[in-house]
Amino acid sequence: MLQGARHVHMTALARAADEVGIEVEILELRKAADLAAAAPHALVFPGGESTTMRLTGNDPASGLLPAIFDWIRSNPAHPVLGTCAGAILLCDPQDGGDPLVAAEIDRNAFGRQVDSFQAALEST
Repeated sequence: MLQGARHVHMTALARAADEVGIEVEILELRKAADLAAAAPHALVFPGGESTTMRLTGNDPASGLLPAIFDWIRSNPAHPVLGTCAGAILLCDPQDGGDPLVAAEIDRNAFGRQVDSFQAALEST
């Protein structure tokens, strides 16, 4: 919950859980202490801007990213979902450790975020 589309993810997760009839508790994590207190069963890294997420998550006041990376590495069976910037962080954590997801990802493959857009598409 450092930056990005966190509210969209929260809404989508809550709706999906409701539709399939399972109970979920969605918590916003901003600091390493939040992760320790929450003891989550799974994590979702939302999209956003990976550079900003790295800056805020590695700031000593937060310490969230190192804590999350340690949490994932402590038990590789923990379910983790990363979309957009979240996927970038998982594939390239830049913390001196191995990638958290064995995949390659092209950061800014379609240009700078300022050039991002939404458009209606027709599919057949």
